[in-house]
Amino acid sequence: MGSMANIALPWDSLFASYGLSEKVSSLPMQINERIDLRYNNGYEAGIWGLTTPVARRYGLKIDDRVDERYDLRLSTDVVAKYMSDLVKYYGNEDVAILAYLNGAPLLADVANLCGINLKSVSNEEMKLLCEHLPKNTICDSVDFDCEISLDSIYNLTGYVKYKFEHPIRKTTLQDSIGIELGLTNAKILPSTRWIDEIFVLESLMLDEVLTSVYETEIAAHKEELVATTEADIAQEKARAAAIKKANAVKVYYVKSGDTLGHIAKRHKVSVRQLKQWNNLKSDMIRVGQKLKIHTN
Repeated sequence: MGSMANIALPWDSLFASYGLSEKVSSLPMQINERIDLRYNNGYEAGIWGLTTPVARRYGLKIDDRVDERYDLRLSTDVVAKYMSDLVKYYGNEDVAILAYLNGAPLLADVANLCGINLKSVSNEEMKLLCEHLPKNTICDSVDFDCEISLDSIYNLTGYVKYKFEHPIRKTTLQDSIGIELGLTNAKILPSTRWIDEIFVLESLMLDEVLTSVYETEIAAHKEELVATTEADIAQEKARAAAIKKANAVKVYYVKSGDTLGHIAKRHKVSVRQLKQWNNLKSDMIRVGQKLKIHTN
């Protein structure tokens, strides 16, 4: 189980092209608390829990022989269009998601009972809607609890996982093979510039292309690690030097004829500093007295 924020799904890029956020990507988990490609509660069906009227309105075929709500590609396209239309209507993606999950009629009834204008919903009113609607997980964080693996989902959309022999920079990957990383479930390395696996179209052959860039990438990765280490060492040395300088103190023994003013001028500090460093209440000093003088 993991947070949706850390998981890239194959339809993220499609939804983004419609101006939809990652919240929409998590709808399957909100519908059935897990990804279930054969989900059917007698009214809603498929991974997206599409109702028959909505599915048919957006062109999906449903009859005794076929139900295209189970076609992942076709149903996902419909969800993108339907959610985009809902967002345009309500002017608020969260309200649109509540309409998707509960149905627009039920959402309207609850809004009327609560005296809420769905075209202008405040944060407090959103909480109130969630309290009165049966499907309201949009108001909570959603965990990813797959009944099937992400690999299976990607395979159904024509994507397969490709594991790199060596970490590769995103920029190199994009420049070399022109992949849009928005469609990937890339594992981001500690330095977010580098990745070590990616989901790509099954028909895309990467071996030949990547073999030619590995040598450069290996060298670049080593250089970056060395540079990072050297920078850390330099920063630590600078910090230690600063601490040493800040704590640098020398001891001066008062001689005959000395005054605080003379001592301060000789060591390029102020009388006030001398008194502060040595807890002196007055300007009186005595021969042989030990005075601390900070040298920074």
